[in-house]
Amino acid sequence: MEVLKAFSKSEVEIIRLIALHPGVVSSFLEDSLSLDQPHVSKVLKRLLRKGCIRRIKDVSPGKRDLLRYYINPSHGVQSVYSLIDKDMDNLVEAFSSRHSIIYRFLAALHDVDPVAFSAFNTAMQDIFSLRQQNDVSSSLSSLPRIDDSSARLKHRNRLAVRFWRRARLVVDG
Repeated sequence: MEVLKAFSKSEVEIIRLIALHPGVVSSFLEDSLSLDQPHVSKVLKRLLRKGCIRRIKDVSPGKRDLLRYYINPSHGVQSVYSLIDKDMDNLVEAFSSRHSIIYRFLAALHDVDPVAFSAFNTAMQDIFSLRQQNDVSSSLSSLPRIDDSSARLKHRNRLAVRFWRRARLVVDG
């Protein structure tokens, strides 16, 4: 099995969809991501080689056999998301480039509906407040070490739930 490395944007999007919809077929991925069949097929093969996903043939009498995709249980979603988190960290660190995808994200925020923007804005304010509450030394000591991927994943999962709950309060108002 190939050593797990950084993921491409398409790989991340496909992994997320498979994690959210176990047993999806490639046509679902194509439609959901507006990608063409050859590209999705190539990405799925790469993810299979990396060992992140598995493919199971769904045999239906009288119908065409379907190939269904799942997160590989030997890696699990946590392992895959941990690697995606590393890619996100690298993305944020590369923020200085004017061609960074973050600037595209900011442009998309300009056009998003008011409810979604309000939820995102609330989450950003929450992050800003959390960072201001802790001085540099205490915030660094409370964060998991970068090389402790399990602790970092748990920490990031807890933060994600906290921000999601806070955003839901704003949306549900």
